[in-house]
Amino acid sequence: MNSPPRILIIDDDTHLRRILLRILKAAHYAVSGATSGVEGLELARQFRPDLVLLDVVLPDIPGLTVCRQIKRELAAHRVSVLLLSSQQTTSQSQAEGLEAGAEGYITRPLSNRELLARVKAALRCKTHEDQLAQNNGRLEQRAQEHLAQLEAANRALEQEIREHRKTEATLRATLEATADGILVVDNEGRITHTNERFAELWRIPKKLLASRDDNKLLQYVLEQLEDPEIFLTKVRELYQAAREDFDVLSFKDGRIFERFSCPLRSDQQIVGRVWRFRDITERKRAEDALFYERHLLYALMDNSPDRVYFKDTHSRFTRISQSHAASLGLSEPREAIGKTDADFKPREFAEQTRAEEQKIIATGQPLLAKIEQAVKPDGRVQWTSAAKVPIKDQAGRVVGIVGISRDITREIEIQQQMQQAHKMEAVGRLAGGIAHDFNNILQIIGGFTEILLETTAETDQLHNDLLEIQKASKRAADLTSQLLAFGRKQMIVPRVLDLNLVIRNTEKMLRRLLGEDVRIITQLDPHVARVKMDPGQLDQIIVDLAVNARDAMAHGGRVTISTTNVSFRETDSASQSKVRPGHFVCLSVTDTGAGMSPDVITHLFEPFFTTKVQGRGTGLGLAVIYGIAEQSHGWITVHSQLGQGSTFKVYLPAYDAQQPDFPEPQPPRQEPAPAQPQGQGKRILLTEDEAGVRNVAAHVLRTGGYDVLAAESVAEALAIFEREGGRFDLLFSDVVLTDGNGVDLASKLKTHKPDLPVLLCSGYTDERSRWNTISAAGFHFLQKPYHTTLLLQTVRQILAARP
Repeated sequence: MNSPPRILIIDDDTHLRRILLRILKAAHYAVSGATSGVEGLELARQFRPDLVLLDVVLPDIPGLTVCRQIKRELAAHRVSVLLLSSQQTTSQSQAEGLEAGAEGYITRPLSNRELLARVKAALRCKTHEDQLAQNNGRLEQRAQEHLAQLEAANRALEQEIREHRKTEATLRATLEATADGILVVDNEGRITHTNERFAELWRIPKKLLASRDDNKLLQYVLEQLEDPEIFLTKVRELYQAAREDFDVLSFKDGRIFERFSCPLRSDQQIVGRVWRFRDITERKRAEDALFYERHLLYALMDNSPDRVYFKDTHSRFTRISQSHAASLGLSEPREAIGKTDADFKPREFAEQTRAEEQKIIATGQPLLAKIEQAVKPDGRVQWTSAAKVPIKDQAGRVVGIVGISRDITREIEIQQQMQQAHKMEAVGRLAGGIAHDFNNILQIIGGFTEILLETTAETDQLHNDLLEIQKASKRAADLTSQLLAFGRKQMIVPRVLDLNLVIRNTEKMLRRLLGEDVRIITQLDPHVARVKMDPGQLDQIIVDLAVNARDAMAHGGRVTISTTNVSFRETDSASQSKVRPGHFVCLSVTDTGAGMSPDVITHLFEPFFTTKVQGRGTGLGLAVIYGIAEQSHGWITVHSQLGQGSTFKVYLPAYDAQQPDFPEPQPPRQEPAPAQPQGQGKRILLTEDEAGVRNVAAHVLRTGGYDVLAAESVAEALAIFEREGGRFDLLFSDVVLTDGNGVDLASKLKTHKPDLPVLLCSGYTDERSRWNTISAAGFHFLQKPYHTTLLLQTVRQILAARP
């Protein structure tokens, strides 16, 4: 709310002063009064009135003097002064009052209405003056401000001109210094500015550039490009557009440029375009090479069974392969980004892995070929080979690691299998060698025992002692036969067999053998292929596996015998050491017994290894099956876990009817022993390098009525044959001799005497025995150790069959 106007009354007439005070206050003015000029001046300074009613005649100072003083001191306040006079004023007095600064005169007496009207008029005049002064002040201030702005703008313009010139010079220097080629054209495509780099990049001759012939210059540019039409179309399109554009240009000579274009504006108007060209040929080649290498790396990562991963210095994954994502239980590799092993693995493993990786990061030393072993929930052992290498930047600082983890379980298993196979091969050779030598010894013991039995009366105590020797020799012969079977050096008579039929024929016997508390289940494939092997050996495999299964089930159980056809490829044989490519028949025997530990399985097929109590087995059963399978060009596998039973699988080659067959030697017919010698002086050339065996054989044959000439070597036999003019009715020779082979000896003698019968014998057959050659040549054969009566029967049958 505005305050009321302030009025000061200076009048020495107390009565009149009071009347004026009352009238003005009643009109809502702020009124103050003074009785003298001095008092009035003081109140004016303090009260700062808008209007002063001043008596012209005062007791101390003339009213006009007071008027001048007030006008001077309160000039800024623009105080209005009305002079009071009690008599009619002259024109001269009025002029003096106006000259003193008064706004007018009031002559008393006058009515209240006229007084108030005069006061209002004076106050309106003051208000107008105040407004006019304010307007003038504002106008002056604006004028000053505008002048200051003009001066500042002028200075700024001058500075701008200087800066513009400096900027222009800098821009020109920058354009010339930049590695990019710069071209500026107007809206019509006319060149306005270029830098030297532009001419260098486009290989534009200086003369052509200086000619300012835009058409020739454009034609020169187009001739260098692989696709000039696209280039020209793009240029024309951009002249009509107000947008930026970026693309890549390919040159006929293999260069590659980046091209950037943007509108050139002036006062918000497009006045042309700016083109920037950059040669990125080398960078593009490097990017392409990097792109190829990167995608090659990613392709190798995602298609490799190895688990590949990259980590930062905080052991957080930055990239992993598909196989590693699968091992972590993730559907996509990106799900691992930013995470650590602690998000996927047990705490102890994660902490150990992090400590290992932080050591690599701190030292910069790689970790190579770390072999780790872990047991899966199903009890299987998993082997892993891990390698971790630090990743370094150009300054040599380690910025992360790359790791490769490979599952080498298959390789370890194959290595273990090969080691086991080599061990079994070595043990087999040892066993076969021992059995061969032992057979020769048994032949001597058994042969001389039979000779002594023939000359000793049954009532003689010596006769009983000789029988015990004969029994022990027979048991020893059976043991060596098993050793030969394990060593794959046993003479076999293979036949084409129906495996299902063989199992059915032995099933009844197996039920009696295994007992009532063992249930036998057969699952025989009706279309299973046939196999070719020794029938006795096949029976032995079935029986020994069944008995072994029974012994594993202390309280009875279930034995499942099954057959099926299987085929293996080259890739299968590459991943499994025992497997060979081809078609096979699988004989499987599964029990519900106690199962076996991995350590037991490792030694399972070794000779004399057994988990049975003493006296329950020799430890040769599975070893013999192993040897029989190998000798038949097959193999045996076992899968077992403690408490979950065992499964033995024997793989035998499926019989191919196109395979060549050799005549199978027939066992000699059993005939009663003759009462007297039947040799009738027939001549036999005996060749045996073991003196004891040679003496036994020679004695038996001579006792049988034969004329025997004995030799201990191939060379001696040939000499005897030549010396005697080939007059022999039979060659009886050991297969393996110190200086050669009985088969070769027989072949040489038959070149001189084709109808010469041949009887060969051996303690085992290996690669030197050449069983196929023996069978194909029709030679007769005796397995050591043989009975003396069997020797005589065989010789007699051979000679009797001779025309």
